Amino acid sequence: MSTRYSHLITEANRKWWTLGAMCFALFMIMLDNTVVNVALPSIQKDLGASISGLEWTINGYTLSFAVLLATGGRLGDIFGRRRMFLAGVTIFAAASATAGLAPDETSLVISRVVQGVGAALMMPGTLSIITDAFPPEERGKAMGTWAGVSALALAIGPVLGGFLTESVTWRAIFYIKHPGRDRRRPGNPLRGSRVPRHLGWPGRSTTPASPSSPPASRPWCWHWSRATRGAGARPRSSACWQ
Repeated sequence: MSTRYSHLITEANRKWWTLGAMCFALFMIMLDNTVVNVALPSIQKDLGASISGLEWTINGYTLSFAVLLATGGRLGDIFGRRRMFLAGVTIFAAASATAGLAPDETSLVISRVVQGVGAALMMPGTLSIITDAFPPEERGKAMGTWAGVSALALAIGPVLGGFLTESVTWRAIFYIKHPGRDRRRPGNPLRGSRVPRHLGWPGRSTTPASPSSPPASRPWCWHWSRATRGAGARPRSSACWQ
């Protein structure tokens, strides 16, 4: 962050700046679930898209987001919350730009799928970064705000999409989603930690969705395995934080 505005962020209000940044990122992620829906007739008219292409314009984002959400959380555990969050921001912003410039339905669908990949990398980090930034007595308030922003974005999406489509162009709905990238600062809550373990590709289908690395203030364990039999059976893999 520029030193010109560095005086605005203090140790007392740093957590609230973090909450605002994470809620803004979440707002962009959830907005993309509904903002495109009302623009489909205009997209079909301009690009000559087929019904199947329009369906994939919506479902491509949702599917890639949902399928890779657990993987995004696991990558955040391994490589750090901040690193994977910023990687997701970069991918999401770049895909939004290419979607707005798409010359045909194929390019638009591919951009939407890549948008979902970026969102899957961003989403797990938002909640874990907020959890790490706030003390236990204020964590419920922060998480409630986070959840409220998510619901608000889903509701605003069709209204905002319709306004931009009618007043500007359907391409404008992809240009409003360019979250800014913050710079590393001492004590920045986005500074993530690594967890020394493997990604475990053979167990991807049996791994539950996981948030990024939990706070180090309490022990936390995950266990994942395929179905085992017998009372003495043990999970194949596990990871714990102290």
